[in-house]
Amino acid sequence: MIDVQGLRALIAVADTGSVTAAAALLHYTPSNITQRVQRLEHAVGAPLLERVGRGVVLTELAHRLVDEGRAAVRSLDDLAEVVASDGPSGRVRVAAFPTALRGLVVPLIRTLLDADPSLRVEPVELEPADGVRQVRLGLVDLAIVKVWGATSSRTDPDLHRVVLGQDAVDIVVPRDHRLTGRPQLRWADLTHETWAVTPDDDPYRRWLETTTGLDRGSGIVYEAAEFASLLAFVQEGLAIAAVPRLGRGELPPGTVAVPLAEPGAFREIAAVVRATRRESVNVRAVLDAMPLDALSQTVRADSVR
Repeated sequence: MIDVQGLRALIAVADTGSVTAAAALLHYTPSNITQRVQRLEHAVGAPLLERVGRGVVLTELAHRLVDEGRAAVRSLDDLAEVVASDGPSGRVRVAAFPTALRGLVVPLIRTLLDADPSLRVEPVELEPADGVRQVRLGLVDLAIVKVWGATSSRTDPDLHRVVLGQDAVDIVVPRDHRLTGRPQLRWADLTHETWAVTPDDDPYRRWLETTTGLDRGSGIVYEAAEFASLLAFVQEGLAIAAVPRLGRGELPPGTVAVPLAEPGAFREIAAVVRATRRESVNVRAVLDAMPLDALSQTVRADSVR
């Protein structure tokens, strides 16, 4: 008999390329992964991993098991929910990037606990690419993702995408800045300003560089990875920053947010689930309870991309 947990471990090794990475993905230890794969090897009567240097490679049989077993593991996950209850209950694993975790998922947990304690949301903080990856692997049920400055046009038959809304971007300036009091701003109003931005490899930074058309080459640019740190530069009067509203919280004292009236001055926020789970009662309950007040142009109807 095929050992399902061993098959999950083998699929994780195939997807990540190593036992160590598979252990991190599944939240096990490397020895746990090895033991699970060994039990699967005993069940099929043949080796599945071969040592090559310090790493491992899958045997031909292992590749076949992964190819054929991936859909079976997902189907078992889906079946477990179907037979468990006619209504929402049990665990829903939700991956979200940091500001969506703070601005959407944490309030969601409170809402669902108050409404129906039988449905439990387990949050996982992950960037969008990692969240989608774990949706594919069946390690999370839903991932909240973002696309800067445009709506996503990518399609994938294995995934179902529900657009939640747009997270508007404001320009945050010191309270005594010359632009304070403006009803709105355009990129042209911000020429030659000193900026606080994220590092070059961040999607936000790439969006900002390609969208604004501003010449910041002659001025100081302060860099930090977190939006809270960007706001600290603004609070000290050192820079301005373009910051999305979701999960931002109260602005630091001495700062003002001015709306940015530019096309694409937002990030699209969406939820991604496997196509086979789109009608899941638990997934639907989570989407219906999602607190979307922080988003503009919110959409609760499904939008398949």
